[in-house]
Amino acid sequence: MTIVKKDLIDKINKEIGLTRIESDNIVHLFFETIKNTVLNNEEVKLAGFGNFTKKHKKARPARNPKTGEDAEVSERDVVAFKISGKMRKKIQLQAEL
Repeated sequence: MTIVKKDLIDKINKEIGLTRIESDNIVHLFFETIKNTVLNNEEVKLAGFGNFTKKHKKARPARNPKTGEDAEVSERDVVAFKISGKMRKKIQLQAEL
């Protein structure tokens, strides 16, 4: 099952009892804060979950899988996520069950 932003808003609305508008504002502010922090070349660390950082990728050769034609992927900045050790252990434990 995939959870989307609306699902997060609904969960906050039901679990905490905030209005739908207040829940929407919280979720929106949370993601905007992460986005703006990463755009300012700062790291976002969420204890027990993971870290978001902005990384620069250099240009590299590639191949179009559909046509087999050679191409080049241009250099760009990407958002990277590194899972925390605690979260990784929880996922591994769940997979073993």
